[in-house]
Amino acid sequence: MAYLEYVHVQPRSENLLLVLGKALDFSASDLLENRKGTLSHEQFDRLSRTHVYFPLLAMVITLITPMFLRIAWLYFAEDRGVLRFLQQSFSDPGTIARGLKHGIEEPLPVLFWVVLCIFPLAFIHYSFRMPWPLFLDLVSRKVKKETGLASNRWAEHRLRGRKGREGDLISRYDYIINEKRFQVSRAAFEALAPSLEYNLYYLPRTRTVVSIEPLEAAAKNFDPGSKGFDAIEEKRKEFR
Repeated sequence: MAYLEYVHVQPRSENLLLVLGKALDFSASDLLENRKGTLSHEQFDRLSRTHVYFPLLAMVITLITPMFLRIAWLYFAEDRGVLRFLQQSFSDPGTIARGLKHGIEEPLPVLFWVVLCIFPLAFIHYSFRMPWPLFLDLVSRKVKKETGLASNRWAEHRLRGRKGREGDLISRYDYIINEKRFQVSRAAFEALAPSLEYNLYYLPRTRTVVSIEPLEAAAKNFDPGSKGFDAIEEKRKEFR
């Protein structure tokens, strides 16, 4: 009597590590730094470019621009020396308030001061957009590890539209390990082989997953000088 037998075949740790590295965008050197409890330089740059650089640059510009405009007004309109103005401001900060009052009383500089008031509002706007927990994670460069059986979960919910109408359908993908949830991308969700033991490395404040490896791969202690990890790194570069 013929019958079908379903056999669960555990994937080889090298191939699984390759797929996870491609999905989460980490390399052999990144993983080695994460094992030491630190964020690699490449991971720092990648996360900064994706989440931090634009709002941080916008905040810096909103601080520098009004200073530049004030100096330009001093030089071209008031015909005053910049160094003298700075000396007066530091010696007597009240001169700034008196200059502001004089600017409001004069008809022409009113527009100038109104424009200057826009920049603090822009600074507040971008400060709210700044992912401060992730910024602190990147500054500390610390990476935590969670070890255990991992599974992946998919959930979706619909946003509330205008006037009670249904909005867009939003999907969320998570890794679950030791009853802790770590949000990941869809590619990382699909790359994980569930019901296996992993070392998961993440940033402590935001629980951002930076790398993950099967315990079998960690036991082999692959490093950039080993044949196993060199082969994985070469395959990973081919996918890019």
